[in-house]
Amino acid sequence: VVLIGGEFQLDGVPVAGLDLIGNSVGLNLPQGSVLSGTYADGTAFIYSSGNSDVLADGTLTLSAAAVPVAAPLVFNSPADDVPMGLRSGQTLNLSGGADLPDYFAAFDATLNVVGGGVGRDTEVANTSVSLTSGSVASGFRAYLGSTLDVSGGTVGPFASVQSGSTVNVSGGSVASFLGIGSGSTANISGGLVDSYLSVGSGGTVNISGGVVGLGVTAGPGGTVRISGGAVGRSFDAESGSVVEISGGTMGWSFKALTGSDVNLIGGEFQLDGVPVSGLNVAGDTVGLEVPGDSVLTGTLA
Repeated sequence: VVLIGGEFQLDGVPVAGLDLIGNSVGLNLPQGSVLSGTYADGTAFIYSSGNSDVLADGTLTLSAAAVPVAAPLVFNSPADDVPMGLRSGQTLNLSGGADLPDYFAAFDATLNVVGGGVGRDTEVANTSVSLTSGSVASGFRAYLGSTLDVSGGTVGPFASVQSGSTVNVSGGSVASFLGIGSGSTANISGGLVDSYLSVGSGGTVNISGGVVGLGVTAGPGGTVRISGGAVGRSFDAESGSVVEISGGTMGWSFKALTGSDVNLIGGEFQLDGVPVSGLNVAGDTVGLEVPGDSVLTGTLA
């Protein structure tokens, strides 16, 4: 497979050896890495195993070609034609009456959505995305320190943030599954995550408001902090996860599996109606085994 173009980057770092037009280099794409660049016709692209892309070792060659200048730097659509992707330094302000195509890609750029629609399987790397109205279709993925700010509109289903990216939900809704990958963070302060929120190894979820409709899963190596808001139906803390709960409400099913580390922060803790000893001063902590059929009560901070 030969990719012909320019601005090739592996995990945000320019690929060496492609300074001159016509130069070619072979490249193996490590698991979890992100390859971005621009085809010779000016279309931005992103490949990553995080999106089920498979480029086996020894199959890929990058070939340097002239690419069009990244112009203009600012698009205001629908007044301006929708670009074939966003490249380094470019900004797209998307309003009602304009839609981005499926499989849109953006790297080192800014996308502001105040109306209109973003097509399915959009991928961004090191890019800032804000949604105040309009919609982002299924399969949205953010890589390499990207930021997704949702204050209105709808996202999803099946959105994910990976490799150091952040999603902030203060309004609107994120439909169906939202996955938080290694080194990435989700801050939920309002709005609605309509279905499940899952955090994997190295990921962090902070819930201070809003609603997670069906439930939260803290996977091995994941961290969840809940200080407000509501988690519907179920919460699962799997082995190797860390959970801190100081506020908010839970649904009908709460599971802290063997090997998880669950911390309830508050007071008035009682096990079967008997105050839990050792918690006389703020800051005191005790480990507690909850026997089968017992009831743990208390007040969150």
